[in-house]
Amino acid sequence: LPVFAQAEIIHDKVYESVMQTKTLRCGYADYAPWIMTDPNTKQVTGIMREVMDEIGKRMGVKVEWTASMGWGEITTAANSGKIDLFCNTVWTDKAQLRNMSLSRPLYYTPTYAYVRVDDVRFDHDYMAINDPKITIAGIDGDSSYIVMQDSFPKATMLALPNTATPSEQILSVLTKKADVFLADPSIFQEYNKSNPGKIRQVKGAPLFVMNEVLVTRAGEQQLMNVINTVLYSLINEGVIARIIHKYGVTTSLAPRPDVDLPLLTGK
Repeated sequence: LPVFAQAEIIHDKVYESVMQTKTLRCGYADYAPWIMTDPNTKQVTGIMREVMDEIGKRMGVKVEWTASMGWGEITTAANSGKIDLFCNTVWTDKAQLRNMSLSRPLYYTPTYAYVRVDDVRFDHDYMAINDPKITIAGIDGDSSYIVMQDSFPKATMLALPNTATPSEQILSVLTKKADVFLADPSIFQEYNKSNPGKIRQVKGAPLFVMNEVLVTRAGEQQLMNVINTVLYSLINEGVIARIIHKYGVTTSLAPRPDVDLPLLTGK
């Protein structure tokens, strides 16, 4: 796992560029149903496309889907200026806290461990993963890799390239290069539609409940202040909850509005 150097912080450089160009350049990764890219037209659709459209509209800027990338490339892409914002959500981890600016959570996702369909070693016993004989598949530089490494320090980590996809984590487990990987249930559900009966969710409560946030380069307080202000409105108006519901997702939950409005009744 690479050690990220502390980024040189130039405050609000991205915000100034976004406001001048009226364009917000998004980095993204395919992660159905959150982000889906048509292989022929390259058109981006999905939950986060609709959320970002709302954010862009309320900020008065065009959202441009600039760069598709691997999950382990996000920090470098943001801090090098390749993108203004990574427009999938990501889990918070210690590397991002040091090297990135983070938004408030857009939603929360219970996450589980996944194994081959005939493997029952970790059912109701996650600490059985914390063993040098157990190999965890993770994407180098990705939040899930760091979370699993911190949670199960005795386990062996299989570091996939930073350009790898969750499908490659699944393949590592199926080919017995690894025993387990961490993911949110939507990954399992999408894979299981086309490949039933090959992997399964470890039985038991969620391993973690993860904050799902947007990230940009370090020092971008003003950009994140604006985005957070918009997000509070989208949450309080129920917009994010409606978009998630529209796509049939039941495994990730939008935050509750800040207040419960009383029912208004006529006289």
